Amino acid sequence: MVVRKQRKSARCESSLPSQSVAIFLEFRSEVVKNFNRDRKGWRRREYEYLQSDRRAGEQRRLLKKDPIAQNTLGKTANDISTEPTHEETDFNSLQDYSPPTFTLDDIGFPECNWKGEPFDLSEDPDSHLLHPEEIFLAANLRMDCATYLTNKRRIFIACIERLKVGKDFKKTNSQQACKIDVNKASKLWEAFNKVGWFEKRHFSRILRRHQWCLHTGGTKIF
Repeated sequence: MVVRKQRKSARCESSLPSQSVAIFLEFRSEVVKNFNRDRKGWRRREYEYLQSDRRAGEQRRLLKKDPIAQNTLGKTANDISTEPTHEETDFNSLQDYSPPTFTLDDIGFPECNWKGEPFDLSEDPDSHLLHPEEIFLAANLRMDCATYLTNKRRIFIACIERLKVGKDFKKTNSQQACKIDVNKASKLWEAFNKVGWFEKRHFSRILRRHQWCLHTGGTKIF
């Protein structure tokens, strides 16, 4: 077997121009030197290359069997989990009980840190519906404007429900109301709570209407 390989190598070398043969021999010499210098490391790298080729082959087979997988192939788990759905962005289907945004003119949201680079919302079609402080908050939480507005409305609908039965609106209630990462929901609660948006004075008219309905049997507000 060794003799046949040597003969085959010799035939290949003899068929090449002299300059090419010299380059080939020099390259082979360097490869052998590197291999002998760190045999374990060489084998480890070759094994990693082999595993990488196998994973690439599995991905190609997956695409042939399931073309839909092309939409998620190459994305990180974080990218896939945070990609908004229609349910997370359809803010027009929800009643807006949010406090007026002009209250942010006097006091802004606290600093909000989140992993990853903030979103650029300068071209977002719904950015005109947000106060500059809200745009900054949504961008830092890596949410588009529609996702922010949807979950903001969900939070204040849930807040009113809690206030109607005489209970405070807590961070866990915010997490339950939202359709996003619970940590992002917590950040929204912290920002809204900091500027006093959960105070009853913002919902006094709605709460009075609710009490009137309870006593008179009138139509509920929602």
